[in-house]
Amino acid sequence: MSGLILPTDQRVTQDFLANLIGSRWEAERATLQPPTPMQPRPHTEVSEAPVMGSSQIAGSVMLHSQLEDFSPEAFALDEREQEKKCTTKVGNVTLSLVPSKRPNALLRLPTELTAMIFELAQDQSPFGHGRFSSKRYYTEAAVSQVCRQWRAISIDRRPLWTTFFHRDNRPSVDRPETILHRLHTYIQRAAPREVDLYAVTGDPKLAALLIDEFTRYATRWRRVIIQIPTGAEACLAHLSEVKFSAMERLDVFIPHCTNMGPYSAPANSFTAPKLKCVEMDCAAFKLCKPPLSTVTILYLESLSVDELPTSATPVLDLSEFMEVVKSAVSLKSLTVVGSCVSGELFGDPPGTVLTNIEELICSSEFVATNFWSKLYAPRLAKVELIGVELFAIIPDGDTSYSSDNLPALTNVKFNNVVVTETWMKRLALNAKNVTHIELENEDMSEDLWIGLDHRVLNPLDALAECDATSGPGRYMWPKLTSIFARIEPFGTPQWEAYAPLLKQRKGCQLLLPEHHVQLWKEEDGENWKELEEMGRVAGVVYDEAE
Repeated sequence: MSGLILPTDQRVTQDFLANLIGSRWEAERATLQPPTPMQPRPHTEVSEAPVMGSSQIAGSVMLHSQLEDFSPEAFALDEREQEKKCTTKVGNVTLSLVPSKRPNALLRLPTELTAMIFELAQDQSPFGHGRFSSKRYYTEAAVSQVCRQWRAISIDRRPLWTTFFHRDNRPSVDRPETILHRLHTYIQRAAPREVDLYAVTGDPKLAALLIDEFTRYATRWRRVIIQIPTGAEACLAHLSEVKFSAMERLDVFIPHCTNMGPYSAPANSFTAPKLKCVEMDCAAFKLCKPPLSTVTILYLESLSVDELPTSATPVLDLSEFMEVVKSAVSLKSLTVVGSCVSGELFGDPPGTVLTNIEELICSSEFVATNFWSKLYAPRLAKVELIGVELFAIIPDGDTSYSSDNLPALTNVKFNNVVVTETWMKRLALNAKNVTHIELENEDMSEDLWIGLDHRVLNPLDALAECDATSGPGRYMWPKLTSIFARIEPFGTPQWEAYAPLLKQRKGCQLLLPEHHVQLWKEEDGENWKELEEMGRVAGVVYDEAE
């Protein structure tokens, strides 16, 4: 392996393999010696030559052409040029592929090293991007680009065949049997290892075939992402009878499923003792009924906001949602997207349910309005609310909203959220130890009203108004130390409201994007300077990509 330096970067592209394979020919060519002067050859009787295939003829013609044009000077010049070309750069890694003087040098690479090259050359797994992955992951296409010996090595390398990928958006797929043949090939070549299954299809017939194979090889799956079209729901009905002994992740989605039709939730869940992550829309969640006792990450998604729910719409009512949280005893992260939970907004809260979740990401107005007083979450440390309008009414004499249900909650993020003062007070009563809040609001009107007495504000404005009406020592979230705010529009009304809040709160700092800092300095430099000297304001570089 003289002259071969392998990269350590995991992001190795197919260009690396192309250069590596191309150097094999250069290594063989480097061993050729200049021909001796041609001598007259005695006439011999020509025997009938065997018939050569087209590839043999092409190779023979190329080799004779190279030999006829050969000269020592050209050889030395060509060798120097090839050495320059054999240094390339992939990402931040420089690859040196200077040909060896020994013939067939690359064919002498250890099998383990050759297999490792293939593993490094593969794209990142599509499972890092969920069902929206733009990565295509076809191992058989990659190994078909190389020589027969390398292909044989790759076929025997089990880790190369542990991720099956198929994605199409067509309502009808030609020759679905070829897709099933690919799936069987991966299962056989990866054995006895588990396989990751990534299958997104718009063809109901292909979806049914893939689900059949999914249940047939139930013990072989590790991570699974399946998206099937509306009309293929029936194929999920038999999952409750299956045991997935090695499955760690299961994502199932049925886009645009607005009606459950005749299908109902199974009586029992399927068996998956190692299941840790579940991501589903409400229709798939009801039809699959995954076991939740070992799940640590749960993602629930519902219809888009412009689709009105009906009696057959796949949503969870409040009692079902509470049962889900209660049964997921190992749950650490809960994400609720859209209107997947419904019920009476201000009904009597049920008995308190204990949950061990540590993170809540929520764009459901129903959950964000009712969550705080209905669950006791002693480990919940971070909450992110996205795109919701939150208001709450605390009935006179009702003490169920004043208990400290969220003692560990320290970090709250509001992303395009508007609230009422009442809702903020209700959250503060249930979470008294918040130390950091973050706001990202764009073009949220300050003149929205709910009823006659409930003005809707961005959360920081609501906090400022609450402080203005509260006496010293009665501020909401007295332990608050930092506020990051990116609010549009940002102007005089904002800093006139925020300045008193910051002056009254000891140890609380407001962090603003640099362009807001410059605007404040230009319009009210004296006030900014006073707050800056007190350590109450600072500018930060805001990355739009984040």
